[in-house]
Amino acid sequence: MSWLGQLFSRRRRYDELVDSIREHIEEKVADLMDDGMTQKTAEQAARRQFGNVTRIKEQSREVWQWPKLESVWSDTKYALRRLRKSPGFTSIALLTLALGIGANTGIFTLIDAVLLKSLPVPQPEQLFLVKQSNHAAEKSRFPYSFFEGVSQQLPGTTTLAAMGWPDNFYIRTADEQPLPTQGQLVSGNYFQVFETYPVLGRLLAPSDDVRLSGSAVAVISYNYWQQHFGSDPNVIGHKLEVNGVPFVIVGVAARGFFGARVGIQPDFWMPLTMQYDVRYHDHYSDYGAEPLKPWIPQPNINWLQLIVRVKSPSDVPLLMSVLNQQYKSNLESLVQYLHNPDQYRAMLRIHLMLEPGQRGFANLREQFAKPLLLLMSMAMIVLLIACANIANLLLARAAARRHALAIQLSIGSSRARLIQQMLAECVLLSIGGSALGVAVAFWCVKVLPRWASAGGVEIPLNLHPDTRILIFSLIIALTTGMIVGLAPALKSANVDPVSVLKAGGQSLSGKKAKSRWSLRNALVAAQVALSLLLLVGAGMFLQTFRNYSRLDPGFDRDHLLAVQIDTHLLNFQTVDFPLLYQRLVDGIEAIPGVHSASITTCQLVAGCHDSSDVILIDGGKKVAQANAQVNSVSPSYFETTGIHLLHGRDFASTDNKSSPKVAIVNQAFARHYFGDGDPIGLQFAYADNEPDRFQIVGVVADARVNDIREEAPPIIYFPISQNPGNIDGLEVRTEADPTWIAAQARQVVTDIDPRIPIVSIATLNQQVQDNLAQPRLIARLATIFGLLALGFACLGLYGVMSYSTERRTSEIGIRLALGSTRQMVLRLVIWETLRLAGCGAIAGLGLAVIAMHMAASFLFGLSPEDPSTITFATGLLLLTSVVAGFVPAWRAANIDPVRALRTE
Repeated sequence: MSWLGQLFSRRRRYDELVDSIREHIEEKVADLMDDGMTQKTAEQAARRQFGNVTRIKEQSREVWQWPKLESVWSDTKYALRRLRKSPGFTSIALLTLALGIGANTGIFTLIDAVLLKSLPVPQPEQLFLVKQSNHAAEKSRFPYSFFEGVSQQLPGTTTLAAMGWPDNFYIRTADEQPLPTQGQLVSGNYFQVFETYPVLGRLLAPSDDVRLSGSAVAVISYNYWQQHFGSDPNVIGHKLEVNGVPFVIVGVAARGFFGARVGIQPDFWMPLTMQYDVRYHDHYSDYGAEPLKPWIPQPNINWLQLIVRVKSPSDVPLLMSVLNQQYKSNLESLVQYLHNPDQYRAMLRIHLMLEPGQRGFANLREQFAKPLLLLMSMAMIVLLIACANIANLLLARAAARRHALAIQLSIGSSRARLIQQMLAECVLLSIGGSALGVAVAFWCVKVLPRWASAGGVEIPLNLHPDTRILIFSLIIALTTGMIVGLAPALKSANVDPVSVLKAGGQSLSGKKAKSRWSLRNALVAAQVALSLLLLVGAGMFLQTFRNYSRLDPGFDRDHLLAVQIDTHLLNFQTVDFPLLYQRLVDGIEAIPGVHSASITTCQLVAGCHDSSDVILIDGGKKVAQANAQVNSVSPSYFETTGIHLLHGRDFASTDNKSSPKVAIVNQAFARHYFGDGDPIGLQFAYADNEPDRFQIVGVVADARVNDIREEAPPIIYFPISQNPGNIDGLEVRTEADPTWIAAQARQVVTDIDPRIPIVSIATLNQQVQDNLAQPRLIARLATIFGLLALGFACLGLYGVMSYSTERRTSEIGIRLALGSTRQMVLRLVIWETLRLAGCGAIAGLGLAVIAMHMAASFLFGLSPEDPSTITFATGLLLLTSVVAGFVPAWRAANIDPVRALRTE
């Protein structure tokens, strides 16, 4: 018979085996009765001669195929029956494991999406990013002429694509108002390099790169097609107005395609040749270029990032040679724009390299790698505590079943079979916990990206389960089952049947009883130690978030409203700007409740990071070269924002185009470049041969202008009236809550010029809170994990103390009978609870200090050994331990000594 036939006919064969054994015994009984024995004596003798029936059945089955599978299946059914008969224990165990396993699976899903998952394109391992040796790939930028030169010399089947940084463009479809929408300028072969396909129409092609401003076509993303066009199959040919320029939709990209940046989903793509038409002027560096003219023909403006697909590894050496030769050739064309010989020599030392691009650019990985690994570590600790908790419950169940286990061993069961039964029960619990943990994991992947995002805009991530997540879930479920069940299984199998059966199921005294207690106590102490570690971490991260929230950023965030607008789309002439500035400021200041308003080209906490190199001059001689962030503002800017003027004067209305050039620097600039010296009166210029000299007329206090978590950078402020141009918006100071005037400010801007796009209007308080998305995420999850751990530890303490007092009922009865008061018994049990919690707390304090030193980069405003946080966490844990031990202590104190002694 085949193994498949044996598998499905096993029940019939088992019944036949039972019938054969019964017939054999019956025949033997008949023979013995014929010899004169009574029926009862004959049955006993027949069974004694035949041997252990159960063992013979098992030996017979082992001769057949799949004995191990059969035993596992039997033990699984037995474990299911036992779990069904203990609904309270099963519910607690499943819930505990669901929380631990679900949290781990949810956070691992995020880790997989951010750190591990490859780009969703064919053969992503063939993709490489081109980088400069002194920069990471995401910070390496190249001119169009370099991309064009390399593209003409590529070896074999290698393909190279170029892209600008994704940016907000203003989209108008039909009669709608223009909306800020994320788009990206890319080369015509961009989609071909990724080997993706269109859902509808066509993708961009190399022919779209042929003529400057000659291909006003766009490919929209799948999501944008669904959300804004309702998946209309006739969308091809529709008009899309981008920054006032009409584009024709020629295709819809593949579902899930986003390009080379994880966490950034462009809604549409345009040819690079349309850069000038859509007025893209962001994310670039230049050497004497003219940014307001088309960038394509200018070799001295770096704005493109490059990705290459190498299908044959043998092409890599030739590709590297082509890249570096073209790079040196481009540097030679920059000599006329570089006035500093040291800068040119430094650039000559740079060479190009390839960085693996199968996971795209590393922006999101660098931002979230450490926080996600920190959260994963905390989730793993929660799971360990949960495992210790379940293991303790299983030990208590095993101790209660010692008599039943002894009987099983005495009638022929092997110790290995007992271990297998216990592990089967634990694996079933872990699998059930994993199944329930799907809900926890689902909650994590839904909520955590939103918590981690600034401004309430969820980071777009591919969170669909893949093979890695399924394997992780399976491994963690099986590993949890083994960890939870191994110690109880070994303890259960280590039963002496003779001793247990002689004792009649009562607890044994002496050394063995003591060793039986030590494992449970050690597990509870470990729970307490790990719980204190998480509680201290939660306290530290909450305190860090509190410190950031209460930090003085150097400006008055409670009474400021940021009105962000974009003027560069409207073709204002230079002479038009002063009047526009005045109308905006006058209109906003006319709103009731507004104290003042000021123009700025770099709004507070917007992270614009606009910077320039300048040459410091003292007495007509070059002193040093400096790099600083720059911001052009209108008079009263410092009064409006609350940034204090420390020395010198503020900008005045007399600082105009015809007056001497002036500037104000912050403390960080003065401290970094002048030390203790006074910078007022000193001059600087943009270049040695630059005729314009700027005189420093004031010093202002430092302010965290980019991000509340970043120290103030060196900044140079210029009066915008001396160099009018496009602006970023206005800072508005109010007398009361700035939220109330947001709608009125929007109406004022619209009344002045309805064509001006309003990007956003938000209070500075809200923008500061957006900056704190990451510390807030860590603090929230650390608090959740800390409270979970505290609950698990208390459950463990309660279980152990309840079991202890139940096993010591006769001892407590004797104490009460001999004169001990109920208060003394209450104190005794609570003292034992505190002693157990204290041992764990001592170990936990050491672990907490070590862990907080390792996580010191996440802390702000406190040390890793912050005494107040550690004291509070320890006190909370001990207080909760007293509460956990009080119920068992109360029960012990109310034992009836007469009944306890009679039971004994």
